[in-house]
Amino acid sequence: MKAIATALVLAVVLAAPAAAKQKPPRDCHLPHGACELSLEEIQQLANTPPTITQTVREVTPAEAYGAADQPGAEVETANGMSIEEATGVAETPNMEVEDDGGGGGGEARTCQSSNLAAQYGGFPYDRTISDHTYWCWNSATWLLTYRSTWVTQYATICNPLGTYSYRWTGGVGQGIVGIEAGAYYTCPTPVPWWPIQFQDCLHDAYYAWGSNIAEFRCF
Repeated sequence: MKAIATALVLAVVLAAPAAAKQKPPRDCHLPHGACELSLEEIQQLANTPPTITQTVREVTPAEAYGAADQPGAEVETANGMSIEEATGVAETPNMEVEDDGGGGGGEARTCQSSNLAAQYGGFPYDRTISDHTYWCWNSATWLLTYRSTWVTQYATICNPLGTYSYRWTGGVGQGIVGIEAGAYYTCPTPVPWWPIQFQDCLHDAYYAWGSNIAEFRCF
């Protein structure tokens, strides 16, 4: 009996490495070699820490004004001002007088744009969300007068399910506005009934003097 038990243990140990790497299902047709990956490998790839790229530039009031027409854009203006007034395309009634405390009057507008892209996961389970934000401020008071934000998403093998954005702190009429930008995905695996769901998001903040990334998590 002792010899039989030893043989069984040895057989299990020898079989373990082969079991760790599953064979691709016969009906798996996923691209980019995904059928060759185990569920554990897919989880590791899909949860690779995010990487960031960002481009910030100063823009004309006319370009900032046009950003309000982007599909799905979330637009804010100070004190009920029109978009033309908030971006500086048109002068406000009190453009030449003291500011009213909400960023509305005072001097001319200064506007910037930011394209902030965060890539989550490794190929082919990579997922990218991009926060596109335009914002303007009163050059005399450094208070925000305008913001337009929209979010786009991309994935290699995962299926995009939609994006969102919302303001989580500050806002126009103040010196800062914080945005959560996010996107939803469902990612297929070699096991047809075992897709992986993701909500990826980031928090970033925009000031009259620039912007920064706060953190990579969802509220």
